[in-house]
Amino acid sequence: MISKLEIVNRALVELGINRISSFDDMSTEAKVMSDNIEWVIDSVFSSNDWSYSQQTVLLSPSLEVTPTDNEYSNAFELPASAHFIREIRDTNKQTVRDYRIEGRFILSNEVALYLFYVGTLDNMSDLPVFIAEVIVYTLAESVAYRLTKESYIVDRMRMKKEEFLHRARVISSRQKPPVEYFSDEASGFMNAHFGNGYNL
Repeated sequence: MISKLEIVNRALVELGINRISSFDDMSTEAKVMSDNIEWVIDSVFSSNDWSYSQQTVLLSPSLEVTPTDNEYSNAFELPASAHFIREIRDTNKQTVRDYRIEGRFILSNEVALYLFYVGTLDNMSDLPVFIAEVIVYTLAESVAYRLTKESYIVDRMRMKKEEFLHRARVISSRQKPPVEYFSDEASGFMNAHFGNGYNL
């Protein structure tokens, strides 16, 4: 089971520093890691359209906030964990294109919205190992100079981060459904003109 403390201690070991027993330790390492771990996790989650962190929620209009202009009638609050929007659909599951983002709200004339987004996982124990590795080395890079005062360690952690980030993106992309480049209508047109296969 992956935890924030485990991720922090993995990063410390990579830096050649002793582990901490908790974030409440009266040590420089505990204080530095406590100050950085949440920011690094959010940074990694928002850095890519990760397949494992894609989420869907049905939004209802806010009862406390209304648009200040007449262009849109409803405001929908974004989930606190949302980093970026992948798609918005109406109650008929059709893509919504007429909307505006203001702060943490989506302004729209729809009565309800299906929001498809990438967000932070609530339970770190659900975190895939290949993403945990990215967080470990991103954290290690971000605190390396402060804890070691060695530039070459910063560079080494950066290289390891890029290595594991590339690996994670490859794994994540393989878990997504294939992209449909042509609609059924377009595919029928192509087949009618060029046949269903290629003559080699």
